[in-house]
Amino acid sequence: MKKVLLPVAALALIALPDPAAGARVFTKVEHLTIDGDGLCPGVGAKIRMRARTRRGGEVNVTDLGRRKWNISATLGEVSGGRLLLPADPKATWGRTGTLSYVWRKNPSVSVEIPIVPRYDCAYVALFDGEDGRDGTSGREGRDGASPGQPGQDGQAGRDGDPGEDARDVEVVVRTMDGTPVLEVVVTGSDGTRAQTFYVDPAGGTLTVSVRGGNGGRGGTGGRGGDGYEPSAQSSNEQGGDGGNGGDGGDGGDGGNGGVVTVTGPPGVPGVVVVDNGRGRGGPAGSGGFGGKGSGDGRDGEKGRQGRRGRDGQDGLPGAGR
Repeated sequence: MKKVLLPVAALALIALPDPAAGARVFTKVEHLTIDGDGLCPGVGAKIRMRARTRRGGEVNVTDLGRRKWNISATLGEVSGGRLLLPADPKATWGRTGTLSYVWRKNPSVSVEIPIVPRYDCAYVALFDGEDGRDGTSGREGRDGASPGQPGQDGQAGRDGDPGEDARDVEVVVRTMDGTPVLEVVVTGSDGTRAQTFYVDPAGGTLTVSVRGGNGGRGGTGGRGGDGYEPSAQSSNEQGGDGGNGGDGGDGGDGGNGGVVTVTGPPGVPGVVVVDNGRGRGGPAGSGGFGGKGSGDGRDGEKGRQGRRGRDGQDGLPGAGR
């Protein structure tokens, strides 16, 4: 990610009365740094500010927070040391704002810098299918409770749910008067979740993700119960056979990728990237372990381990046109 360094309009040099013991005295406000693409609509980024103290050290003002500084923005919101611009580009288009820090102990110690939105950003529009839920594990079988009684078989694991198919999506690219920036409107096939992006083709892209959901994992088979185990004082009690382990559940099939249709005037730069991968089939559940057999008069036999479930099938990839 690219780091955006915003220069300070002026450094604030201050002379303060003697502070209370242990209090910091700032003598110089350095600069603000916004991590990553912090000036793109809908993208939040951490704000960093350094201030020099009277003793010559530097302090990261983000660590001090609002207890010592008033922080405000006229465009977007500041929360938890992060700047977030509105997701709707119409709210930022043609506008600039300011970000300001003011030291509460002395308001003359302040800094104000411009907020200039940018549109050469790597946007992502998500229309993926939901992943299938994992299957629940089978319950363990009960142990044998009386001479010769076998352990109960473990229950089979439940199959994983299939992944959801991604929705088909329509993308409409339009030019805007007086600027190379493009308006891109993305709408799901059911007419919902329409999203608008302003994309500068000089470095900006919009990835439309229509990946199928992954299948859920099959549940593990339950362990078979142990056969009845005679007491140490008994010489002729018959032990019970161990119960069979439950079979593992099948993995859910992966969902299919969606179809993306892109329309726009001829000669418009290609800024739309389609990600329409298939959903992965869920892994099979493991079979449960067989219960152990025991006894003096006759040793019970160990139960059979449950069979492993079937792996889910991958979905089909989507298409773009």
